Amino acid sequence: MITMDEIADPHDLWITCTVNGQRRMHVHTGNIIFRIGDVIEHFSRWMPLDPADLISIGAPAGVAVGQPTAEELNLKLRDVVEVAFQGQPPLETHTAEPGEISR
Repeated sequence: MITMDEIADPHDLWITCTVNGQRRMHVHTGNIIFRIGDVIEHFSRWMPLDPADLISIGAPAGVAVGQPTAEELNLKLRDVVEVAFQGQPPLETHTAEPGEISR
């Protein structure tokens, strides 16, 4: 995770996502449909937002939905997913069974 003070322009970053080391997504934040400020403004009308709150706005490309190989691309047990913003270390997540603590 990164904070706004760590980047010069949130709409000028590359985001990369890999699953088990295979690149699934490499997109530029300049191509997102809704600007971050607009998203924050919209949601803050309906609920208070606090530091460390997370708003997920989706992915522009690289997801399994709608792909002819969607079944192969869907995440499976023990997959390792890494998401990285340009110039920042990746956030690594391991898929696990419900209730299981992955290490």
